[in-house]
Amino acid sequence: MITNEQFLEKFSRKIIASGDDYSTAKTYCNNIGVFMGWGNFDPVSVLLCNQEVFDNYIIHLRERKLSPSYINSFIASIKRLYKIFGKKSALKELEYHNNPLKVPNILTYAECMKMCDSKIYLKHKVIINLLYYCALRRGELLRLKLIHIS
Repeated sequence: MITNEQFLEKFSRKIIASGDDYSTAKTYCNNIGVFMGWGNFDPVSVLLCNQEVFDNYIIHLRERKLSPSYINSFIASIKRLYKIFGKKSALKELEYHNNPLKVPNILTYAECMKMCDSKIYLKHKVIINLLYYCALRRGELLRLKLIHIS
């Protein structure tokens, strides 16, 4: 019987042989290895998993507060594994997770004025005004030199 390490090495070689990068193979094998450890699966049983097992593992990943991109990486890994070993039809309901859009934290005019009206050093007021009125990013402000100001 083939060991988990031999199975993952075979999977890695097939990924690389199909034209993918070594880092892709490493990521996919790592994801499958963690999944196999989570469920105590051997190489045969990992190819016989049903949708319910994958759903339970994804719920486990979400409970650990792992990012949607990590979960999508696992889904891509398992889909590739099943495609390589001819079991693609078992994954029809496995869908990728959307990454939530992050809304930037932007100060309102009133908040900016409140900060400038507080008792702070003139240097800090200048910094706040430059950031707000010139729409500078923090990094742009840090790189700003006196010769840039006319």
